[in-house]
Amino acid sequence: MTMSPGTRLGPYEIVAPIGAGGMGEVYKARDTRLDRSVAIKILPAEFADNAQLKVRFEREAKTISQLSHPHICTLYDVGENYLVMELLDGESLADRISKGALPIDQVLRYGVQIGEALDKAHRAGIVHRDLKPGNVMITKTGAKLLDFGLAKPAAISGVSALTGLATEHRPLTQEGTIIGTFQYMAPEQIDGGEADARTDIFAFGAVLYEMATGKRAFDGKSKASLIASILDREPPPISAVQPTTPAALEHVIAKCLDKDPDARWQSAHDIAEELRWIAASPETPSARGRSGRAGWFVAAGLLLALVIAALMLLRKPAVRTLTTELNAPEDASFAFDSGGAVISPDGTTIVFPAVTSSGVPMLWVRSLDSATSRPLKGTENATFPFWSPDSRSIAFFSDGKLKRMEVASGAAETIADATPGRGGAWGPDGTILFAPSPAQGLYKVSARGGTVRPVTEVNVERGDTSHRFPVFLPDGRHFLAFVQGASEGGNVLLGSTDSKETRMLATADGGVAFAPPNILLIVHDRVLRAQRMNLKTFAPEGEVVPLAENIQVSNAINTANVSVSANGILLYVSGASAFMSNLTFFDATGKDLGSVGTPSDQLDPRVAPDGHAVLVSQTAANGNADIVAYDLRRNISTKLTFSAANEFGPVWSPDSRSFVYTSFDKRVGDLFTKREEGSGNGEPLFADKRRKIASDWTRDGRYIIYQALSRGTNWDIEAYSIADHKTIPLVKTTAAEMLGHVSPDGRWLVYVSLEGGRGEVYVQRFPPTGERWQISGGGGTMPLWSRDGRQLFYLSPDAKMMAATVNPKGDQFVADAPRALFSTRVKLVSGVTRAQYDVASDGRFLINVNSSDGRKQSAITLVENWTSKLNRQ
Repeated sequence: MTMSPGTRLGPYEIVAPIGAGGMGEVYKARDTRLDRSVAIKILPAEFADNAQLKVRFEREAKTISQLSHPHICTLYDVGENYLVMELLDGESLADRISKGALPIDQVLRYGVQIGEALDKAHRAGIVHRDLKPGNVMITKTGAKLLDFGLAKPAAISGVSALTGLATEHRPLTQEGTIIGTFQYMAPEQIDGGEADARTDIFAFGAVLYEMATGKRAFDGKSKASLIASILDREPPPISAVQPTTPAALEHVIAKCLDKDPDARWQSAHDIAEELRWIAASPETPSARGRSGRAGWFVAAGLLLALVIAALMLLRKPAVRTLTTELNAPEDASFAFDSGGAVISPDGTTIVFPAVTSSGVPMLWVRSLDSATSRPLKGTENATFPFWSPDSRSIAFFSDGKLKRMEVASGAAETIADATPGRGGAWGPDGTILFAPSPAQGLYKVSARGGTVRPVTEVNVERGDTSHRFPVFLPDGRHFLAFVQGASEGGNVLLGSTDSKETRMLATADGGVAFAPPNILLIVHDRVLRAQRMNLKTFAPEGEVVPLAENIQVSNAINTANVSVSANGILLYVSGASAFMSNLTFFDATGKDLGSVGTPSDQLDPRVAPDGHAVLVSQTAANGNADIVAYDLRRNISTKLTFSAANEFGPVWSPDSRSFVYTSFDKRVGDLFTKREEGSGNGEPLFADKRRKIASDWTRDGRYIIYQALSRGTNWDIEAYSIADHKTIPLVKTTAAEMLGHVSPDGRWLVYVSLEGGRGEVYVQRFPPTGERWQISGGGGTMPLWSRDGRQLFYLSPDAKMMAATVNPKGDQFVADAPRALFSTRVKLVSGVTRAQYDVASDGRFLINVNSSDGRKQSAITLVENWTSKLNRQ
């Protein structure tokens, strides 16, 4: 069925048809939520009732969703009988080949990219089964492999039918059935045999042959003659069609096209490496005349054999990258939730946060010519370190201050207030550019201290929350930074210390890095990618080159654990988020009463007032957060929100049936409500241009308490009247106030204020009258009332659970001196505006405890000569 422009499929609006094939029609469409163009592939109406084809269509969705790679078409969403994919701007490889053979440099470059994409799929257990030029797009960023409609899971060796898994992995086709496109089928595929990675390698060879010659490797006047050609004949030598083809390339392709699967290359990775080597060691093409062609072919054949033999004997390897893994110091573990590993500009030393049995993280340094690390005293609880240009000093954030320390002497000096900081950069002229808090723009100050001046301004109306993790460009004036929140055109900001003008350059998961002389490093979809930058226009240009996958990213803080020196050394950390945690119940003495769910990157644990379930915000591998419910009675978990946008910060209704939460579905930070047992997405409750996070739903059901990020005042606490649809200001100053909770009797509001440089807990009347009482002393955050209102709990800076008995006297709030109950093992990332624990009605504490498993698995990967990968492109 043809879709007319304007037709809606969920949030997607059809714009125009793009094309059609045996497995579906493809349309250009607009995502009305994110205002971006996408491609939608629709299962034709005549196939919709065909169970086998529908299963194959659903399999395509599952297949693509497993693959995240810069040279594989990205799957955004899945609907009923349709897929939503990245809209590719370019032409198919088939269309390009129809114009003639590709230049050898393009054959090699696109061949490497296709090989890397295939390798990614094969490592995930996926066989494409229909690789052909029509299923490769050539875009500005290189080749993109698409259409896994005929893909299937790779065969699982050693699985007996008796295990019950044989049914689960049963192919859709009957034995002997041919699936794919004939011209690119391997002999075993034509015979109806089992397809594996080597089947794709045969097709890859046929595609490379066609790219190099402009002609198909196998052809015939009929299907029978074509099959005979594939089974029994060899394609004409590439050098007979293109005499300047490097002999080594002909060797690579011939080995791909061997009739025997065991004689072919056994991995796409090996092919990609061979093609890289050929590109790095080009043969000099020799011009040949057309006269005496018969004699030339004889001589060429002998010469080809000699050249291949000589190459195998004399070939010199291209420059190779050298990779080393660095483990945490003995009796310590990395604390990457306090910041990443950072290498000095001269490439000699790294600084990183680690924690010992004391439980207090601090910064450590390690020289790369040493096998040991040493802690830096005076850096306890330090976060987000960065180096001086001369590699002698570091700067970091601690105790509400931006500080500096000379590594050799170990003496810390205060530079400026930062409550708390979110990254910095030290310029060649001694200027430090830094983010002083999680809800501000960037500021600059001399490394020796002095006046602090604003450089960028957070655009609240656009959806910005903050600008953070800046990095200077070579001129010492221009810089890049990460913009937290929704931004137009991406979230990597380009700015200058002497201008208010900024613009967006790219999209990333977290902070970016820059390697001299002109290489931009960005982590997107957890893949570390490199691209050259034009330092006159400050625009990325050329191909994007993937360097590493599965980079450790903090979605709460928006950091990517990547660092690079000025002399070609790259550091990164792979694996799970540093914010992996367990939801664990404790009693008032700190006794472990058991966990809920499995370790996850999660925040906002909320126990239902009636105790039947727990809500939590969980971040998936793609960086998006959703709300999940754990049913404590049945011990099962259920995902409750389904938008492609972030949804987090759940707060239960008093009757334990509904919840309010923050959604980015329509714009950044609107409040939505949803019934726990309801299907689909939630309903908008309160929307304006500010980012909002709910913290409480009053016991009488009348008010939602939330914090809103307002221009010029940081976070403010407000109440939303559900009956009147009106907002009521509660706490509004130039400092950040957050995490407000109303007492069960509805008389008092407890909250956190950062006005003194660190969080302290206060109580005021509800509604406010102007008077307030300070509860904590020496720091405190995340306050909560006991369910009977007789106690106030909060977390101290060293993560102890504190309790103060409440004894109001008339209009005066009176509380006893706080006392420590137990150590929670919660990682208190300074400035996090969301809860890490909750109190159940039976008095148990549900605490989001740091998961030690994630730390034990973390290691620093050090890569030398990594730029050689760019030189091969």
